[in-house]
Amino acid sequence: MKKGLIIAAISLVTLLCSCSKEIKFNGVYDGEKLVLYSFANLNTRLTARVYKSRFFLAKDYNYEYELIDNVELSVDVNGDRQYPFVREGNNYVSEYVPQEGDHIKVTASHKDFKTVYGETDVPKRPKFGIDSYKVTQSGRLEFDLTIQDPEEEDNYYRLNAWQNQKFEWEEEAEFLWINHSIYSNDPIFNSSQLGSYIDKIDGSDPKVPDFFDDGAFDGSSHCFRFWINFDHHEEDKSDDIRPEDFKLTVDAVSESLYRYSLSREAANNMDGIAEIFGEPVSIYNNIVNGIGCVGAVSRLQFSFDGRYQ
Repeated sequence: MKKGLIIAAISLVTLLCSCSKEIKFNGVYDGEKLVLYSFANLNTRLTARVYKSRFFLAKDYNYEYELIDNVELSVDVNGDRQYPFVREGNNYVSEYVPQEGDHIKVTASHKDFKTVYGETDVPKRPKFGIDSYKVTQSGRLEFDLTIQDPEEEDNYYRLNAWQNQKFEWEEEAEFLWINHSIYSNDPIFNSSQLGSYIDKIDGSDPKVPDFFDDGAFDGSSHCFRFWINFDHHEEDKSDDIRPEDFKLTVDAVSESLYRYSLSREAANNMDGIAEIFGEPVSIYNNIVNGIGCVGAVSRLQFSFDGRYQ
């Protein structure tokens, strides 16, 4: 009996081994490239980072992005002015300060790689305005936000809410900015955003995606209704919460940054065992001869009194 079990086990192992097959990479790998990231912010000196690319079948599983030294970088602004970058720590920094409507082209050169470049437009500040807001006793900040979207152009936006929250350690306290999810029942989000469908199914609040486009309200004025759930202290004069402790950042973002961020998020979501045989997600890339993204953002900021009133 035991001899029969041993023979059966050996046969099973042999069968499994004979059926195994290594999946081959059938694409074209043309060597290491420069990886360029540069994101323009209004009224802030333009910075960039340059790395060496990594092949996804590399055997080094502890790979860390390798910063490249001795890179020559420059930014061409509106085709008529050029500014160089200088190395400051891990970043390359330019004297150029982005302005609304600028067209920028960032170029990186190194003797061991092909010269790479990426282009984008710096968007105009979004025309958002807070119509009203209130803080409920349960710790919910509700507000109406109106946007006047420009006509005859594609526009992309990002919302983020923050609370300057107090954390107490062993013998000291520290205030840190904590990011909060934003929710809305606005039909624009409920009808066009995948996340809203998922939230409706599991019964949770319909979360607003960080990034969204103007496809459902292009060229019009639209009032959004949002809310944020936060850690709240009911005492009006509590030392743990102050009038300036809540802020909302409203960004107009370039198409390149919008598409890059959405594709990165989609790729990050494909990490469960259920998606192991799913189709791969292509990360948006607007770098010629290389990899990465050149994008831009123009920001508005609103502050709230987060105390219950």
